[in-house]
Amino acid sequence: QLKKLNLNNNELKNLPPEIKGIKNLSSIDLSYNHFEKFPNSLALLGQLEKLNFSFNPCVTLSTQIGYLSELKVLNLE
Repeated sequence: QLKKLNLNNNELKNLPPEIKGIKNLSSIDLSYNHFEKFPNSLALLGQLEKLNFSFNPCVTLSTQIGYLSELKVLNLE
């Protein structure tokens, strides 16, 4: 099963709904994209431990981030 996913620098503005199907994902890198809001689908990734969301134009985080109970590392630079 996929554990780490690197999608940095891909000019992404949102994530496909299928991302929620990657149940064992522990690390995702979404840095250097074009996210203007926090993708709520990330809240469904209950095993996520590391999220790199740096260098995106997003200025506020959704309360959905609170569902990431295993999250240990969050980069919002």
